[in-house]
Amino acid sequence: MIPERQHIKPMNPFTAWGLLGLVLFVIWLGGYQTVVQYASQQKDYLSQAQILVQKQQSLIARASLIEEVLAQAKLEKQKIQSLIDLKKGNPIPVFQSLIRKLAKDNGIQLTKIQIPKISKESHLQMLSIKVEGIASIENVRDFLKKTALLNPLIRIDSLDLISSGRDTNNTRLIISLEASALTDHQR
Repeated sequence: MIPERQHIKPMNPFTAWGLLGLVLFVIWLGGYQTVVQYASQQKDYLSQAQILVQKQQSLIARASLIEEVLAQAKLEKQKIQSLIDLKKGNPIPVFQSLIRKLAKDNGIQLTKIQIPKISKESHLQMLSIKVEGIASIENVRDFLKKTALLNPLIRIDSLDLISSGRDTNNTRLIISLEASALTDHQR
């Protein structure tokens, strides 16, 4: 047996529209909060992404600045002339003979020469030597002038002068000086 069909009475259109509006309003209220939260979350993500982009751009700018400074430093390093080239051999006798030649050319009689000491700092190597001798004040002046022309390749670190007497209107001095020179220790 087939049950009889019941007759369904249609809903009043105002009630249907009212219920539909109520359902849409409830959906809108629930969905609005979700959409607002999602939108604010997306704004936060966007602002964080913009901050990261700015940081990356500043890092890239710093990196390019560092590269420029490094390139300038490399150029300056290439311009540094080392008076004593390690490619030619041991720098100690070369430096000793250079100091002897400078002293002899300026009339300084050397009485004592210390073996040069080598100190390494960064990519440069510094040779330092201590010498003692006898000279007139004019000879010391000429020696200092010549070494001043060679600065920074040769530098006078300390100079002690002691008067030892007069010889034909010339004051004789006992001198003690320390000199240093730059060498590039990369062979």
